[in-house]
Amino acid sequence: MESSPALSERTPHSASWDPKSNTLWVCSNDLSAWVVAISGSDGVSALKGFDLKTGEGKLSAALPGTPALCNDITIGPDGRRM
Repeated sequence: MESSPALSERTPHSASWDPKSNTLWVCSNDLSAWVVAISGSDGVSALKGFDLKTGEGKLSAALPGTPALCNDITIGPDGRRM
């Protein structure tokens, strides 16, 4: 799967799929604040969405603050990510 640098996945911690939107949601984390060196890290933890059929990146939403850690993903009944 090819993707842009903005959608590149480094350290996945959690994943959830949403059949209504055909999306795989993944928490991608920069762990450099916890002394885990990751080559090419941009220092951003983010929630990322990928199309389940094509693997194409759909969304990359950076989490506020530094350090930030994305860990659990919940899809509400209305399709909103929490």
